[in-house]
Amino acid sequence: MAQDRRNIILETIAQLLPDPVFIFDSEGRYIDVLGGAERRLYDNGRFLIGRTMDQVLPKAIAERFLHAVHQAIASGTLQIFEYELGPEDISGGASDGPGVRQWFEGRVAPLELPDYDKPCAVWLAINVTKRKIAEHQLETIARTDSLTGILNRGAFLDTLRTEMSRVKRYAQPASLAILDIDRFKNVNDTWGHAVGDAVIIEVVRRAADGVRETDVVGRIGGEEFGILFPGVSCERAADALERIRIGIAQTPMPTEAGEVPVTVSAGVTEIIPSDKDVSEPLKRADSALYAAKNEGRNQIRRN
Repeated sequence: MAQDRRNIILETIAQLLPDPVFIFDSEGRYIDVLGGAERRLYDNGRFLIGRTMDQVLPKAIAERFLHAVHQAIASGTLQIFEYELGPEDISGGASDGPGVRQWFEGRVAPLELPDYDKPCAVWLAINVTKRKIAEHQLETIARTDSLTGILNRGAFLDTLRTEMSRVKRYAQPASLAILDIDRFKNVNDTWGHAVGDAVIIEVVRRAADGVRETDVVGRIGGEEFGILFPGVSCERAADALERIRIGIAQTPMPTEAGEVPVTVSAGVTEIIPSDKDVSEPLKRADSALYAAKNEGRNQIRRN
């Protein structure tokens, strides 16, 4: 009777647990599934009992999870890691939970089960999706220019560093351009900063429309923008910039004050394996931009 009462109490507690608790043996078999009562966050995992990880999960995920179980058992210590799962990753049971991919923190510890002939582990899964979304939003904010929505200077330079590493490792071409709005101060002085902001936004839109999805546009100064062309020679990048330049020059910017005529100039350089840091291609592109400005603006120059 005492054991029956204990089992009833444990079952009641398990039903009240918002987060699921999985009991695994060393072969990755689900011995028991407790808790996970919060259906906004978790599916009912009771159908998993008796099955093994490799029967219900993709191979790569099953191997990672089984490794965590083995680590906990072998070391006798708590293992903590994060992972992402969606309904499409779990076979053999209908989703009755959130129905979308979720992030979890797994806490795995060794567990001794009387009368069970294999080492076991207990796994607490905590839904951390809200935190991951918040972290992603904060990271996006930290990397994004608030006016235009493109990369800010710091994020663009990080991307440039990554591309420079690829150039050095794989000897593949890549080009860097700096594009600047000609006489932008006159725009602000004549029509005001609100119109100036509208001009910046429209120039960015047209520049982004004029390059490939794999190219990267970032705001590196007030009216100055960097464009990274992975896998593209300086000549081909200059051709793309020329198309952007012509499109901007031929069609004035729509603003609340009416159409505002604008031109742009750009300097472009090819990233080379001997470049030691971002300052070197930036300096060459900036020198080419200076030449374009000095020679009358509204043009593209290579360096």
